[in-house]
Amino acid sequence: MAASGKTPISLYHSTTPAAVPSAANLVPGELALNTADGKLYYEDNLGAVQLLASVGNTGDVTGPASATDNAIVRFDGTTGKIVQNSVVTIADGSGNMSGVGSITSTSASGVLTRTAATQDGVALVGGASGTSSYISTITPNSLSANRTIILPDENTTMAGTDAAQTITNKRINPRVSSTASTSSITPDVASFDQYNITALAVTLTVNAPTGTPVDGSKIILRILDNGVSQSINWNPTFTVIGVTLPTSTTANKTTYVGCVYNANNTRWDVVAVTTQV
Repeated sequence: MAASGKTPISLYHSTTPAAVPSAANLVPGELALNTADGKLYYEDNLGAVQLLASVGNTGDVTGPASATDNAIVRFDGTTGKIVQNSVVTIADGSGNMSGVGSITSTSASGVLTRTAATQDGVALVGGASGTSSYISTITPNSLSANRTIILPDENTTMAGTDAAQTITNKRINPRVSSTASTSSITPDVASFDQYNITALAVTLTVNAPTGTPVDGSKIILRILDNGVSQSINWNPTFTVIGVTLPTSTTANKTTYVGCVYNANNTRWDVVAVTTQV
């Protein structure tokens, strides 16, 4: 018996494959079951027929069918994973759907493509658990072109810029600046780790390094003249620790100078000097 003031749910059904009820077949709140397809429909309060549930290997979640806000997410009915080539239409911060682009899963490796220049950003949900802890937001730095993001596989851990992590099996190539000859050099630790001079032909002045060094930052200088000994002048920030700074090159011999930034006294400690024999 229906509760007072409530309308009982009624049921309409069909055994015809692919048959979809029309609005004329139903009244708002009435259910329609297609027993051949395993699909359940209902009529909403606006008189539109909506797909409520479906059985089988795949299922679609769709938005209203219009040119500006329709979206499809296709799930594998067995594994629960999003099927390749599923499309999600993304809204902007105000909930507007028009012209903001979509995300398309195009391969098993996980490629997400930003398809419209005006898209503000996308929200990505991943991980086996599917919980909110796996939600991330990606916002493009520029709205002038498409962006493609290739995600790592499930066995890869991404490194964070501020996270305390251990990196293994990785190679970091040193940043090297090289010039034949110059009268002045100002090492920039933000840009390079090593400075090479390959044929010094004039007196060289080594200025105080720039680039906001941190405690333990390192700079290596490798100096070779043009076959004639050349003088070298050093900024007072270079403080020798158990070595002697070279004041000139040895003709046709390479000299290395290794420096470490000492934040305690805001100086560059010169800890290694060696010249080719």
